[in-house]
Amino acid sequence: MRKKLFALFIMTLIVAGCSQKNASIEKIPEKVAPLEEDSSTKEEAFEHTLTADQAKFHFIADWLTDTTVLFVEKDQNLYYLKIFDFETGNIAILYEDTSIIADVKIHPSKELILLHTSNNPASATIKILGLDGVLQDEIIVESSELSIEWNDLDPSLILLTAFHQDWTYDVFLYNGKSKADGFGLIDIGNPFPKWAGKGSILTSSIDEHPLVGGDLNIYDIATEKWKLAELGNVVYFDTYMESMLVVRIDDDETAHYSIINLDGTVTADWKMPAVSNYSEWVLPEINWISANTVILASHEFGGQLDELGESYRLTRVTGGHQESLADNVLATLLRCSANGERCLTGYSAERLINTISGKETIWLNLKE
Repeated sequence: MRKKLFALFIMTLIVAGCSQKNASIEKIPEKVAPLEEDSSTKEEAFEHTLTADQAKFHFIADWLTDTTVLFVEKDQNLYYLKIFDFETGNIAILYEDTSIIADVKIHPSKELILLHTSNNPASATIKILGLDGVLQDEIIVESSELSIEWNDLDPSLILLTAFHQDWTYDVFLYNGKSKADGFGLIDIGNPFPKWAGKGSILTSSIDEHPLVGGDLNIYDIATEKWKLAELGNVVYFDTYMESMLVVRIDDDETAHYSIINLDGTVTADWKMPAVSNYSEWVLPEINWISANTVILASHEFGGQLDELGESYRLTRVTGGHQESLADNVLATLLRCSANGERCLTGYSAERLINTISGKETIWLNLKE
């Protein structure tokens, strides 16, 4: 059964105004480059750049390994999924398709790749590839827009939210291990679910006003029963394996971040300035490095985004401790390698940041 898409989402909150604040926020130490004998050698190994034809270049996907990235190009009537190696400069074609490749996801296990492809605006095809580029499975979904949540622990589990032109949506559960009923509708009443471990789904519910945030609820797939996560006033949440990251706004309008295990144990707790864009809270993209470590872009002070500018500070948070990695970072796309040593940012992911030295280089050159 299709559900009506509610107009307000908890990650976009209306704000009446926000003055600069940094009270109760940990002062992030300035980045100090470590003294390493082989640091210059490591930098030289990453000096290779990619030059691409702007007419053919489509997008940078993500890190495949700590030294290679996937990207997509279109040449004539074919879309190519390619690998670029920073250490050698080599480019290899992994997969080609006649359909448009709209999105690429790499599973945290680094064993499978998910492609979101489409031939027409009313449907999408999900294709699962091995690292050898061989197609292992595919799913066809009727949709105008598609949201994909891939289970971090079990790559055979995927949640797909299909949005339709009449503003309705359907949520599907794909189970690649089940041949009999491996794909079907799931009634969870929310278009933006997150996985919570292998067999549970995390959603939010707003009983009052989205400014206040909402409660988190956990749905058990096997029993089809709900339970309250006992987390209220949550304005944003994300999950990684068996950990949850939640954001709540404190009374002094600072953003309060917490990483919590599924059993309720808080493993990390910290505060950052809250930034607004007049009508919404501006929350940074989260890059999970481990269950207790994330990398994100943040401002030194809170306030209105247009008054603060577009320059952010790249910050690593481990166990609640904040460490500055680089300054003057564009808070656009952010993709960090699995070991957290390098991050891509910029409008086309053209900037490469070494989080050890803080050095930033332009590695992607688009020629006309």
